[in-house]
Amino acid sequence: MKEKINRYARGVFEFDPQKVVTDENNIFAIVDKNKEFKGTFCIYEEKGRELKGLVYSGDDRVRIAESSFIGSRVNIDYCVESADSDDGEVIDNCFYIVSNGGELTIPYSFRIEAGCYEAGDVEIRNLDQFARLAQDDNDEAITLFEADDFRDIFLMKDLSLCCVYDNFEKGIDVRNNIEEFLIAAGKKKRPDITLSCYNREYRDIEENFKDTVVIEKDTWGYTNVKVNVDAPFIRIERKNIESDVFTGSKYEFSYVIDASKLHGGNNYGRITFETINKSMTLTIVASKPFTKPRTRAKEHKLIYDLITLYIRFRTRAVHVSEWIRESGIVIEALLSIDENNVFYKLAKAQLYIAEKKDDKAKAIIESVKDDIAAENEKEYILYCYFIYVNTLYNRDWAYSKRASSMIKECYDKYDDWRILWTLLFIDEELESNPSLKLLRMKEQFNRDCKSPVMYLEACRTFNQNPGLLRVLNNFEVNVLLFGAKNKFLEDKLTDRVLSLVTAIRNKTPQIVKLMLLIWENDTSNQVLECLCRTLVRNNYVGEKYLPIYKAGIEADIKITQLFEYYMASRNQTDMSPLPKMVTMYFGYNNDLDYIKKSYLYADIINNKTDNPQTYRTYLPQMELFLKEQLVAGNINDNLVVIYRDLLKPDMINKDNAAAVAKLFHIRRVTVNNKNYAKVIVRHNEIKGETEFPVLKNTAFIQTYTDNVSISFVSNRGNRFNGGKDYTITTLFDDESIVKRCLELNPDMENVMIGYCDRMLKYPKQSVDSIEKIKETISYGCISEPYRKKLISRVIEYYYDGFDADGFESFIKTIDENNLSGKDAVRIIEIRIIMGEYDKAYALLKNHSAMNIVPKRLMKMCSKKISCVEEEKKRLVEIAYIAFSQGAYDDNILKYLIAYYNGATDKMVEIWKASGEIEEDTFEFEERILAQMMFTGKITDISTHIFSHYCSRGPKDRIVKAYLSLNSYLYFVKECSMPEELFELIEAWFENEKSLSDVCKMALLKYYSSQEKLTEYRKELASVNLYYLARKGIVFPFYQSFEKWIHLPYDISDRTMIEYKADPKSRVVIHYMYESKEHKKKYVAEDMKQVYEGIFVKQFVLFYGETMQYYISEETDGKKNVTDSVTISNNCIRPLKSEGRYEMLNDIIASQDTHEPEALKILVHSYAVNNAVTEQMFTML
Repeated sequence: MKEKINRYARGVFEFDPQKVVTDENNIFAIVDKNKEFKGTFCIYEEKGRELKGLVYSGDDRVRIAESSFIGSRVNIDYCVESADSDDGEVIDNCFYIVSNGGELTIPYSFRIEAGCYEAGDVEIRNLDQFARLAQDDNDEAITLFEADDFRDIFLMKDLSLCCVYDNFEKGIDVRNNIEEFLIAAGKKKRPDITLSCYNREYRDIEENFKDTVVIEKDTWGYTNVKVNVDAPFIRIERKNIESDVFTGSKYEFSYVIDASKLHGGNNYGRITFETINKSMTLTIVASKPFTKPRTRAKEHKLIYDLITLYIRFRTRAVHVSEWIRESGIVIEALLSIDENNVFYKLAKAQLYIAEKKDDKAKAIIESVKDDIAAENEKEYILYCYFIYVNTLYNRDWAYSKRASSMIKECYDKYDDWRILWTLLFIDEELESNPSLKLLRMKEQFNRDCKSPVMYLEACRTFNQNPGLLRVLNNFEVNVLLFGAKNKFLEDKLTDRVLSLVTAIRNKTPQIVKLMLLIWENDTSNQVLECLCRTLVRNNYVGEKYLPIYKAGIEADIKITQLFEYYMASRNQTDMSPLPKMVTMYFGYNNDLDYIKKSYLYADIINNKTDNPQTYRTYLPQMELFLKEQLVAGNINDNLVVIYRDLLKPDMINKDNAAAVAKLFHIRRVTVNNKNYAKVIVRHNEIKGETEFPVLKNTAFIQTYTDNVSISFVSNRGNRFNGGKDYTITTLFDDESIVKRCLELNPDMENVMIGYCDRMLKYPKQSVDSIEKIKETISYGCISEPYRKKLISRVIEYYYDGFDADGFESFIKTIDENNLSGKDAVRIIEIRIIMGEYDKAYALLKNHSAMNIVPKRLMKMCSKKISCVEEEKKRLVEIAYIAFSQGAYDDNILKYLIAYYNGATDKMVEIWKASGEIEEDTFEFEERILAQMMFTGKITDISTHIFSHYCSRGPKDRIVKAYLSLNSYLYFVKECSMPEELFELIEAWFENEKSLSDVCKMALLKYYSSQEKLTEYRKELASVNLYYLARKGIVFPFYQSFEKWIHLPYDISDRTMIEYKADPKSRVVIHYMYESKEHKKKYVAEDMKQVYEGIFVKQFVLFYGETMQYYISEETDGKKNVTDSVTISNNCIRPLKSEGRYEMLNDIIASQDTHEPEALKILVHSYAVNNAVTEQMFTML
């Protein structure tokens, strides 16, 4: 800067000065909050010349890395500090470049946002964009979702969404996590799955058949469909369908009907498609032609009916005549299917024998005799049946004896139960030995014989011989079950069963089933007692056993724990009054666990209006139970009834306050989705999460605030947003109870957090609530975002209502270096209010001053300036911020005047304000003037500043430089120049001080434009004109001074042509004279550069002569030619000739105008002057 000013003082200028330019007309960027943003812009000199200067930023949040620069092309690095700015805030201001190439202002606008993620060429800045990314590029979305800064980029402004993210980020399937997170955030809906059809029917399938069903989802998103089939003839290729197999919104699911797995007729099966919240079924009916006649199934059914009729007959359920009639109908139907079937014929013969139609029976027997051949096992079975029927017909002991022997021989050979069955009726040994008979039947049972006709004979044997029932093993129990089902147990046999059952401690399920069947047929107390004892000993509970236990109680059966099992079997939601005996029993003997006991007490409470005495009787033990459960922390629906009815404020004490408070934050979640196994609860305000099991579609969760994220964990471990699959019920809603608990036990952190959260909903806090919030801030369990929220609220409290002591004690507990910009501003302002200016200033070293209330900033700044004697860069910066907002005093102005440097306009504003105070602005004005000259930014206000500066003993160098620069701009660049400056130039000459030649030129040019001049100015003009003329600095406008001063002859007798161009240009004038003596021919001569791009050519042009010319200018190889111009000398000045040129010129004019007298006088005068000159002067 000094070098340039020195040049100006010497009168050395650049015709084409440097000019700083940039391609950045306006800088805009999105800045990620809490991240350092670095940017660069380029400035350069338009012709590649060197630039020097400084860069300033208008906002203290935008910092220049290096404020000074030098070079022809310079990159300016800057950084934006966004910590003090809120999301969405815009920093609008400018960069100011002050250089030897002028001043340049570049506006900037930085919008603060949470951050972004670059996916290819796309910036993802919000959840809507993230949702689109998840739709278009799921892999990229997974990478972003799992990134450490996902919360910072997208969720920092929303504690609830942070909580939701933390909840779903922990699921085992990240694709599902993203889907559920976006659903919970309201950025998409859950895909709904539909099938193209729900029923399919296939006829006459003889070979495998493949088909498809179209699965369609109504929107994009992650989908996981589980597929199950319940029939072996349906084969599927895929048991799990995920999103990536869908083409668009559809997927063709393939399945195969396996013909080899089909039976004749209709086959039924289902394919079930199940998502987390929906199940759809495709029902399939596939038919296959029968390989055998369809009558086969009918035949089997008739045989079953025939056996059933036989059992009913043998168990005395139907009369013999009905049995004969109904069985005859069945046999005829069988014979219509297979008229040659020997078995059917023999069965018909057996019916005839029972009906005493021996002739018809004999005819049948004789007709089939030849068809009986005992050649294989099957034929032997039929052969034995033939012998049995024959025996019935003959009714002969001897024949029976032979028949028995033959059948026994067959049985010994083939050991078939059907042969044994015929033997049972004709073998005397078996008939006389029931133990042996049972032994043989048991042997067949152990060989997997489960025929009801064999059970029938075994039961009949036990009925006849109850004493033979000695154990209750599988055979015996199955026989007895048959008998009980068919009501074929005799009383004595029943008594025997009861005796055995009573003796057995651990009963099998089959024995319990037997007892239940016996109870259906025999409700005697004896059976009831045995049944109750059996159920109790084997821990049978449930609503199906409730009538039995109730009957046992009503029958006054004395069995240990009968009442307890009755309670365990009742539906826990059944609030009908308990039997009086039950309430009486438990009134004196209550060893129930807490679940059953809570049900007992809840029932009593619900029925207290109808049974007030029972309620009063139970009240002491119910209150004791309540206290126990509070300590244990148990909860269920029945306990809720008890707590609501019995818990009173006076029951709360220091010992149980924590338990009561915990209880009052329990809520019931009713789940309508069988796939959910757990509920996960996460609070916005509390670190971590809590897991609660789902039992019988119900979970009891603890929530301390309303700001919770709830997710559900499936049986497979994935997490889901419950949507419409659940409801939440608040069980207790008594704020006074919670408040009482806190008074008794203030150490309950979660409860205190909930209390504080509710207090935060009020626009203003009380002293008590603020103290509780301050205590909560110290808890290690609260989340950091919530801690900052609480800190902000406390700071806001002290900001709105000043409390120095409270503020000081609080501020010691927090880290002042880890505050949000808004909180830092408030603390700084509080410090200023308290007069703690050093502490406020210390904070301002790390925080922006842009948002401080201007008057408070002024107060702090002024006080701080009073304590310093030197320049502090940050203090200067803060002082100007206050000043720029109209908040300043004398101290601030003086400090800025002393130390501020910046854009010229800003310095000028300070100078203008300095008039309000009495302060020496000499050095400040010098800095402004020096910068103006350095940058070339001369404005209207410049003269006022310069004039004021000059009035205080200015430095010659500055004055010379300033006047020279303005003169140069006026004379060469034809800029306006205030008259005041010309007066200063005159004063400078009057004081006999030297100035550059350009000041003289400018002054002469200014004089030449005036209508009249004072004698002083005439004298000054003469001196300067002759001075310049001697130096060869002659301009055409000099000739206008002829009316005021005597001009040198070499000026007055010349015709001068002036041309302005770049000093580096070559300027050539092309001219020719037009006269009688000369021919037309152009002569080219270089024009002389008299001063800084001003070219002048002088000619002698006599009266009557005409000259035509044009000028060519060549710069950097480019040539420019002016239009042709013609000038003539037709001036007549008789008798006034003073020089040789003028005298000759007048002679020519007189001759041309035919004025002989004048011509004689002019010629005589010229001759005399010429002779005198030759005698008096000698040619050099």
